[in-house]
Amino acid sequence: MNFMKKIWASGVSEDSLPYLNRLMVYDDIDADRHLVDYEVLTLTAYHLQIMKQGIIPQHESIQILHALWEIYASSPDLDADLEDVHGNIEAMVLELAGDSGKNLRLFLSRNEQIQTDILLFTRDHLLKVALKCAATAEVITARREKVMGVMPGFTHYRQGMVISPVTYLDYMASIFFFRAKKILDVFKANETLPLGYGSGFGSLSGVNFQAVAAYLGLKKGDVNPMYEASHRGIDELNSIFELSLLMLDISRISQDFILMSGDEMPVFSLPTGFTTGSSLMANKRNPDFLEMIQGYAAEIAGRMTGGLMTLISKSSGYHRDFQIIKKNLMDSFLRVEDILDASAHFFAGVEFNREKSCSIVQNSSFATSNAQRLFLNGKTWKDSYAAVGEMLKSGQRLDEIAPEEIRSIDSEMIRELKSEIISIRDTMEKHYTDIMAEAHSKQ
Repeated sequence: MNFMKKIWASGVSEDSLPYLNRLMVYDDIDADRHLVDYEVLTLTAYHLQIMKQGIIPQHESIQILHALWEIYASSPDLDADLEDVHGNIEAMVLELAGDSGKNLRLFLSRNEQIQTDILLFTRDHLLKVALKCAATAEVITARREKVMGVMPGFTHYRQGMVISPVTYLDYMASIFFFRAKKILDVFKANETLPLGYGSGFGSLSGVNFQAVAAYLGLKKGDVNPMYEASHRGIDELNSIFELSLLMLDISRISQDFILMSGDEMPVFSLPTGFTTGSSLMANKRNPDFLEMIQGYAAEIAGRMTGGLMTLISKSSGYHRDFQIIKKNLMDSFLRVEDILDASAHFFAGVEFNREKSCSIVQNSSFATSNAQRLFLNGKTWKDSYAAVGEMLKSGQRLDEIAPEEIRSIDSEMIRELKSEIISIRDTMEKHYTDIMAEAHSKQ
C-alpha cells in the first residue's frame, strides 16, 4: 500500500490512508491552487528578513530566495499527493535549492501560514469585488439618465406610490456604490499579518515579523499569539458575511425584475442573452439568470451559516475542519465576482418601457401626493389623508402628480471611489513586485 508523503511525515504521526484523500485532501488542494502566489510571497518576505538577520547561512538564503522566485514566475500546479500548498511549495524548493530548502519552513506552522495566505487572497478579492461593484454602479447611473416617465412603487407586493424610474435606478446604483465602500472598509481593517504566532503559542524563529509585515504592505501588532490564531475561520466569516449582504441586495433586485418584466407587468425588458426558452413552450423567455442569482445568494448565506456552525463549541486553537471554511470563502468570492461581471452587462441592456409602465400605474398610487398637496394648501395632515380616502371610495379620479426624481449617486462620486480602489490595488501589487524583485536580485 502506498502512503502519501506529507509535510509532517517525519513527525510521530503516521501517514493518512490513501482512500481518505477524497475526504481530507482533494477539495482542499483545489482551494489551495488559488493560494500558490500568496504562499510564495509570504515565504519570500519571511526569508528576505531571515537573510537580513543572518539566521541561516547567506548562501542558503540566496538559494531559497532564487527557488521561490522561479516558482513564482512559473505558476505551477499542485499535486494532491503532497496534501496542500505548503507541501507542494516545499517539495519544489527542495528540488530547486537542494539541502538549503530544508530550512524553507524554519519554525513555521502550517496554521499561521495558511491564515496569512487566506488574508492575502481575501485582500486581493475584496478589492476586486469593490471595484466590480463600483463599475456596476457606474453602468446603472449611466442608464438612469436615459429613462423618463413613471412606474409603480410597491410595498407588500401591492402598489403604494408612484415613483420615477430615475429614483428606482438610483436606488440600485446606491446598493452597489455603498456596498463597494463598505467592502473597501473591510479591506482596510484586514491588514494584520498572522505570520509569527507559530501554532498559536508564539514563534521561536527570532524573526522580526514587523519587518516581514512591511514587505507585504501589512502591519504586525504586539498581540497575544493565541488571540491571533483564534481568528482563523472568523476572519473568513467576516468576508463571507459581507458577500452575503451584497448577494441579499442583488437577490431582491432580481425579484423586482422577475416581477416587472413579465407579460402581466412589463415595466422592464430584460436584455438578450439573460433569458432562456422552454423545451416545450416556444413563447417563453424565462428569467433564469435572475433566478440563478437568487439561488446563489441562498448558497452563500448557507456557507455563512455552515461556517458559524463549524466554529461553534470548538476549543481554542486550530482544527482540521476549518479548511472547509477556507474553501467556502474562496468559492463565495469567485461566485460573486462572476455574478458582478454578468450584472454589469445585464444592467447595460435593461430597457424601461415607458408607455407600458405608465399604463400599469394605478390612479390610487397618487393618493399620498394628492394628500400632500391638500396639506400644503392649509388642511391638517389628518384631514388631508381623510379627504383623499373619501375621493378614492367615491371613485373620483386623483390628479396625476409627477414624482420627484431622486439622484443620490453621481458619476464623479463613482470615479473617485474607483480611483481610490485602483490606487490601493496598485500599491499592494507594487509591494509584491518589489518583494520578488529583491529576491531575484540576491547574489
